Amino acid sequence: MFALLSGTGLVALVGWSLYSAAQQGQVRAELDARARARDLGQALRAALRSPATLEITDAADRFTVQDGRVLVPDAVGWVQLQPRRSRDPVVRERLQLAQRAEFGDGDRAAARAHFDALLGDQKFAGDATIALAAAWQAWRCGDGERTTALTTAVTAALDALRPADLAAPANGDLVSGAALLAAARQAPLPTGCATLLPALPDALRAPTFARLDERGLDTRPLREAADTIERQRAAAAAAQDCLPQLLATSQLAAPHAGRLLLWFADDADSGRGAWIDAASLQRLVGTAVPDIPGLCFTAPTTDHEVVLPGLAWVTPAPVPPSPWFARPTALIAATLVLLATFAGSLWLSARAVRQQALAMRARSEFLTGVTHELKTPIASIRLVAEVLTDDDVPEPKQRQYFALLAGEAARLSMLIDNVLDLGQLERGERNYDLRAGDLADVVRRTVALFAPLAERAGMPVALREGTTAAPGVVDAGALSQSLLAVFENARKYAGRAGHLEVHTACDDGAFTIAVRDHGPGVAADEREAIFERFTRGKAQQHGSVPGVGLGLYLARTIVRRHGGALTCAAPADGPGCEFRFRLPTTPRPEATP
Repeated sequence: MFALLSGTGLVALVGWSLYSAAQQGQVRAELDARARARDLGQALRAALRSPATLEITDAADRFTVQDGRVLVPDAVGWVQLQPRRSRDPVVRERLQLAQRAEFGDGDRAAARAHFDALLGDQKFAGDATIALAAAWQAWRCGDGERTTALTTAVTAALDALRPADLAAPANGDLVSGAALLAAARQAPLPTGCATLLPALPDALRAPTFARLDERGLDTRPLREAADTIERQRAAAAAAQDCLPQLLATSQLAAPHAGRLLLWFADDADSGRGAWIDAASLQRLVGTAVPDIPGLCFTAPTTDHEVVLPGLAWVTPAPVPPSPWFARPTALIAATLVLLATFAGSLWLSARAVRQQALAMRARSEFLTGVTHELKTPIASIRLVAEVLTDDDVPEPKQRQYFALLAGEAARLSMLIDNVLDLGQLERGERNYDLRAGDLADVVRRTVALFAPLAERAGMPVALREGTTAAPGVVDAGALSQSLLAVFENARKYAGRAGHLEVHTACDDGAFTIAVRDHGPGVAADEREAIFERFTRGKAQQHGSVPGVGLGLYLARTIVRRHGGALTCAAPADGPGCEFRFRLPTTPRPEATP
């Protein structure tokens, strides 16, 4: 005990020294890592302020300022939409009349007349939107010649449009409607659509592309061009919003509205810039400054240094953890292990002494029980043998005594077999000689063997056969031993309380044997426990009935080795106990004609 406590103290002292040294080294390593992260952040910010960095950004993210205004590329055309103008009241009224005539009244001729009136009015001559509406009406009427003539005028108007003209909503409607009409007619798109469709406002472009996809047109090239234009338009719009800030500085590399803004002035009113999101920044850094370890573009959960707020961070290099033996948990664990070892050794010693005492007690009880069980049949055999030596015993009485001798001998044999079987089962040496046989015949012979012994005990046996033959695969001796164990259990515990009933039946491919006595029965919570080795009912644990608790254990084991089951239950009517065997049968061979 003293040595164990001394060892615990020594381990704690040495461990604390190691822990202190490791903690100091870890603090120094963390400070070095933070300094390195700050240096890397400064290097990245310096690299982003170099004009050469602008050249490796994506062209769609760049913008140019000239003479104090942001230049909009020709393909982009516009940055802000113009207000939608109200249509002329006369045109609006006549279009409504045409729609009401065609869709409300179903009068296509009247609808065409309204369109002809509009197209013939010199005030509205050259209005391509009216021509487009009339072309749609002509196509719905199946007038191909009129549709072609009207779409020619619309195509001419489209050829005159430029992307910048799409800032007017009416021109955007014209481009979208003309493209959809061409797709509906299964005609090629007008030549101007390839340039104008990608420049449409997103609110109009997305549904237009969706309708074109439904018509079977391949819009992938148009969508790719639209994505590029949208990025260029967003870059120009954002530059316009912060133009005063750009013109006030010559160089800038700072986060702005969730993106990185690069700006390099050529003079007071002109310069170049680019907008970079997190994904583009990651590609850019990989090309411009590829040797920055610990750089990440999503907010880290560990300690970090901010390089660009909301866009880039540098995490310090991980510090090697302290050795396991230098951690406080290791010191505590070592001390607890030593104490637990000491306590465990004491507990194991006490447990071993207790188990040894229990084993000696169980062996003593087993030997006492077996001796008592063997004495009873031996005494009976001796008594019957002495009676038979008398020459005056009548012949009918002699047969009765011989039957008693056979029953007591079987009982003695069963007790010896139980003890031997227990040893063989524990060593895994018990084998069964399974052969084809008649299960019902085994029951009859076993009942006949046990009947004289039961009648002598005042408990006659009644066999009620539900079937005269039950073919199966059986070790006749083992099954008879199992039945005798259940019969003997009933004889010992049921006593003279009525008679013993044995019922047999065969159904659903199984042979059942029900052994019913009229004794005190078995408590519900003990009906499984009595099949365990060396286990007896609570009422008999104090020796009121001799026994060692092996019979039922071996009986169930034998039945299970035959592929069956043995259970205990309360009878449906009256007191007592019922043990039910269930054994598989084999099909009877069919008779040949």
